[in-house]
Amino acid sequence: MSINQRQFSILTEMGIPLWQRSALANNSNIDLTNSSTDNTSSVNLPFNFAELTTQQIFQDILLSINLSLADINEQNTYLEIGLLDWHFVNTNTITLSSNTLSTTTLTDISNSSQFKRQLWQVLQDYT
Repeated sequence: MSINQRQFSILTEMGIPLWQRSALANNSNIDLTNSSTDNTSSVNLPFNFAELTTQQIFQDILLSINLSLADINEQNTYLEIGLLDWHFVNTNTITLSSNTLSTTTLTDISNSSQFKRQLWQVLQDYT
């Protein structure tokens, strides 16, 4: 069962411990790149939240982690989706580290079978 960031904060403040999968609790880093060079930029790419919500792949991602649009909080440079912070960066890898999902844009993911494969693998390992 997934909970959103607000629910997590409330439960934590109440002193209720929450179970987390050991891979997430240990802040594991999942990097599924096949290339030896990493062209990752730490600068977040701009995104249009209204446009994201109309893309089928975005809806499929939310469905795969049991979330709805109501569970998403738009921040200035990233999205809070449940307990994950989703950053869109200039990268050739998809990573999940310390509850931070870093991907390229959804347009790039939609147009690349390799990115799609990496994203689904990372999300499968997360859920």
